[in-house]
Amino acid sequence: MSPPSEISEWERSGSMTPASILQRLYDKVVSYVIDEQEQAAIRDKFNWRTSISEDIKIWDKVTFQTLLAQNSYPSSQPLLVEAGPIIYSSMVCLSRFPFGSTQSKDNLPINTYEDLLRAIFWMLPERACLDEPRTTSDHRKILFQSLADTGGKSDIDETEHEILEIISSHRIQYVEPPWSTYPRGGFVPLARRLAASTPRPQLAISKARFTSLVRFLQAEHLNDRIQEINLELSELEDATGHIVDAFCQGPDSNEGITWQKFQWALSERTVCASPVPLELIF
Repeated sequence: MSPPSEISEWERSGSMTPASILQRLYDKVVSYVIDEQEQAAIRDKFNWRTSISEDIKIWDKVTFQTLLAQNSYPSSQPLLVEAGPIIYSSMVCLSRFPFGSTQSKDNLPINTYEDLLRAIFWMLPERACLDEPRTTSDHRKILFQSLADTGGKSDIDETEHEILEIISSHRIQYVEPPWSTYPRGGFVPLARRLAASTPRPQLAISKARFTSLVRFLQAEHLNDRIQEINLELSELEDATGHIVDAFCQGPDSNEGITWQKFQWALSERTVCASPVPLELIF
């Protein structure tokens, strides 16, 4: 069955391309999710140190790592050599969710202010929804995908589902008033076409990548709990090893961390659920 003619018209006019949908998502984030005071604080941070590319202010990887370093404890800063690019790539992936990037995680594009707000939106579990609240598992899955770097590709049906969730939202549709929006089923053919050209996320996080990230986050956590900044390397490595082993489900496992392992570890243990500590940015 063909989708309603209006949806087809939106698609033909270019209003339902990934770029258009991401722009509309940004519009809704600034309208409904992040208030004016919060936006002003974020923009001040963004404008503090930016580069210019084709008359557009941007953050690149170097700028982002500089900001992280300035807001980190001195003993944590050397760990940003490995952890900084991981956090940056996670932010970029979140800013483009659910469409992903055709470039590798080691060679990701720059971030605009609009990208930054979309990334922050997906990092806030209490706000990251358009119509219906997302479950804790849904939120963790988005964060997991932003970190995954190995293990093959996920199923196209999963990508189609995520795209469908967004484009069928009444806040994304080009219909007024909102109660006259089209039902979810009318967007299935469009979601299928968009998913076919969308890079699918990897299925696992490599142990080395996750270790570098956890080591930095633990250094920040442990430094925050002591009065003098005198973190012992052995203490840090022990704490990091215990957490990584929990996610890998054993110290002898060199396999990547799958979604099932990631979800289990977060459900069973009290550890940081976000790969990007917002307090280090803002």
